[in-house]
Amino acid sequence: MSNSKLLTMARMAEAAERFSDMSKYMTKLAQQKNQFYVEERNMLSVAYKNLVGARRSSWRTCRGLASAPGYYTGLDQECVSEMQKKVEREIEQLSNEVSTVAEQLLATNDGADNKVWGWDMLGSLLQCELPRRCNKYLLKSLFENGCAATCISLCSLINFCFFCPQVFYAKMIGDYSKYRAEILAPGTPARNKLAIKATKFYEQALKASNALHAAHPTRLAVYFNYSTFLFDVAKKSKEACDLAVKGFDAAIGELDSMNQSYYKDSTLILGLIRDNLASWRSRY
Repeated sequence: MSNSKLLTMARMAEAAERFSDMSKYMTKLAQQKNQFYVEERNMLSVAYKNLVGARRSSWRTCRGLASAPGYYTGLDQECVSEMQKKVEREIEQLSNEVSTVAEQLLATNDGADNKVWGWDMLGSLLQCELPRRCNKYLLKSLFENGCAATCISLCSLINFCFFCPQVFYAKMIGDYSKYRAEILAPGTPARNKLAIKATKFYEQALKASNALHAAHPTRLAVYFNYSTFLFDVAKKSKEACDLAVKGFDAAIGELDSMNQSYYKDSTLILGLIRDNLASWRSRY
């Protein structure tokens, strides 16, 4: 199946809320294409977010039923345990699937080929042909001809094209490692191993996000998810709060200069970070 047809089928699957089909189309597209544009990245995320999100909700329900056996009269705890284990297997399977795809895409976006692809992507955003590997000369020319504002905007686009994919995929691997870790018993070797993997990729995403605007929603999502992981899974309350405060304060100071197309998403994530901080500070 061609790339364009796979993408069309994935869009149709999303519209029909057939997220299992959507995930298969996007996984196949990743195998054939190796590089994703913004829409394609988001579609991959949407597919697995819905699949794993529904199962995480089911897992929390099962765990609640197991911890309160008297809530439903006559509830068979063996059946609850069996259902919980089934859901856990599905979370692990789906998380492994999307992590494998994200690792493949991250490796491609982190390599030398990304310099050519990123420059092509920049040209498509500007709707013009740009010379490959000549960005520094183009920027120099813009400055010399009094186009500093244009140059700054172009630099922002370059950062978006080159670094946003790296942040996106590294964060995604961290997220799904977190989802697998949180369903395992604290202190077990498997959970500790997944926590180490999540930390590694969250740190990688955090480092790459320094190239983005301080209030960019992709950057803020890293601060939000990583700090949540530190608090809920790693049990590092102070580090979680410190990280959340760092991301929040940096973004607030730059929010007015944020691109208006991202403003709504940025303020939403800032609100979530603020709510987390209020809850965490009252608990530790």
